[in-house]
Amino acid sequence: MFNIRLNNVTDVVTSNKTSFNMFCENAQKGNYLTLLPKTSKKGEAYFWVTAIEKGNGTSEFKLAVNQPILDAVMTYIFGGKLTNVDVINPDEDLDTFSKEWSNFALELHKAELSKGKTMNRTFLTKGLKISSFYKKGVIVYEPNKNLELKTYIQVA
Repeated sequence: MFNIRLNNVTDVVTSNKTSFNMFCENAQKGNYLTLLPKTSKKGEAYFWVTAIEKGNGTSEFKLAVNQPILDAVMTYIFGGKLTNVDVINPDEDLDTFSKEWSNFALELHKAELSKGKTMNRTFLTKGLKISSFYKKGVIVYEPNKNLELKTYIQVA
């Protein structure tokens, strides 16, 4: 029989602030980012971020997205400098943003195409991957894991 002690359990509060701080730290170091836009089952828009650290391996984290965070991420991967990130509230308007971008990967893909971005298609055994490369990062789309995106790509 197992003896489980629960008297040391404390409430765990998860905040997007930690993830946003990780993004800012990686940006300050100039690390290259791989971004997978996703929508959770709860409808939350987020990036799965893999930061390739110079000489130190990689780090991965989930970064929920609101409009100021999306702007900061795109500014950084375009090769720009992060400014005024201290005024960004990483936990503000996440629900509103997620409702507006109900399928984050599809909407971001459409936005990139509307700006004339050329994307690379790679056919793997796991399925198609579409990548858009920038100076300090790459956005990777996985249409086989997103039926709406897959349909949109097949029709377009």
